[in-house]
Amino acid sequence: MDFKDVVMQRYACRTFTSETIPESKIDELLELIRWTASGLNLQTWRIRVVRDPATRQAIAEAAWGQQQVANCSHLLVLCAVHDVLGQTEKLQKALMASGLSEAESAQRVGYAKKMCAQMPPPALVKFADQQVFLALGNAINGAKSLGLDSCPMTGFDAAKVAALLGLPEGIVPTALCPLGYGAGGPTPRMRFAAEDILI
Repeated sequence: MDFKDVVMQRYACRTFTSETIPESKIDELLELIRWTASGLNLQTWRIRVVRDPATRQAIAEAAWGQQQVANCSHLLVLCAVHDVLGQTEKLQKALMASGLSEAESAQRVGYAKKMCAQMPPPALVKFADQQVFLALGNAINGAKSLGLDSCPMTGFDAAKVAALLGLPEGIVPTALCPLGYGAGGPTPRMRFAAEDILI
């Protein structure tokens, strides 16, 4: 499927069939998400894949009853890593493991640390949260490219979802992405005209 077709055919699916997505497709999708663009390459996201129907139902209740969370095949909970500086240490190890020299790795990490040091704590948290939405974009378009439907969501109680999943402190649910096979197809889509979005 051409990327243009992926973008044009993707829609926010709120009702899914009972068909379960094969785990091999979930693995493919996670790999697409893993390669998402990332500010300073810090990849300040973590993903929990929720397969258990009872847990999905509990999360649906924390999402104010939005049933696409409960009736999907798999639910992705995309979380922000708020310890941005801690990610710089992880980055150095990963860069060296990828084959970069120690000097080059240190240079890149040094730049990342310098940039982070210039941001006040609220800006660092905002930075981490924003990176999750880059991953969410790959999730919804990647899903469509694999023949799956999805629904990007930000309307939920993050603290309740974190508690339900037993997430550690500093790993903050930021977006939900139900996945499955859509039932009934999309309703007509609308977007503002190009002249309305250009300033």
